[in-house]
Amino acid sequence: MAATYLAYYFVLDPVAAALYAPQSALTLLTATAFSSRPDALSVAGALHGVSWIAQFLGHGLAERRAPALLDNLLGAVVLAPFFVHLELLFGLGYRPDLHHDVQNGVGMEIAKIRKAEGDKKRAKTKDL
Repeated sequence: MAATYLAYYFVLDPVAAALYAPQSALTLLTATAFSSRPDALSVAGALHGVSWIAQFLGHGLAERRAPALLDNLLGAVVLAPFFVHLELLFGLGYRPDLHHDVQNGVGMEIAKIRKAEGDKKRAKTKDL
């Protein structure tokens, strides 16, 4: 599975994927070592549960909207690790042109979402 993810990341951005490969290998080795623990499933299950709850709370409280995984679960699960990696690289100055384009795209999407929410509120108020 990790190889499939990494191959897809190489298609998206070969340099960023090459920089991600050691992190992916370390994650795979750590997970393999962790899986030999007798309580691995219960610990991993609890950690996943807490993490999913934290994600939903964080999105709901901080962003006031649902996480992207509700729109496209597969895309969110497959792309989330690479997205976080790219955000780190952008912070270090990687491909400022791409970072600028991504920020502009995100800004336009947020503006569309806010406009749709405002239109919905105005329509609801008008109906009252």
